[in-house]
Amino acid sequence: MTLQDLAETINYYRHNRQSSRKTIFEFLTSTGYVIASLLFLLGSICFLPGVLKEAWGAWCFIIGSTLFAACATISVTQITEAGTLVGLQL
Repeated sequence: MTLQDLAETINYYRHNRQSSRKTIFEFLTSTGYVIASLLFLLGSICFLPGVLKEAWGAWCFIIGSTLFAACATISVTQITEAGTLVGLQL
């Protein structure tokens, strides 16, 4: 997931104001992937030679990995509950 995917999800929900479990999970998944990516970026910066914040970097990687795993689990749950490919499209 990228920032573009998150922007498309937000744009979709601006035009379709339905509050269902599927829409909430879709937004949480998109947001979670972006936050996890940013944590990985921050963790990588913490490991640079001039920064020397390895503990912070390690925690960013741990939290980012947990977010990636949670978002992947939500995505798999959505796929198995959809039943058809049409149901997976926004």
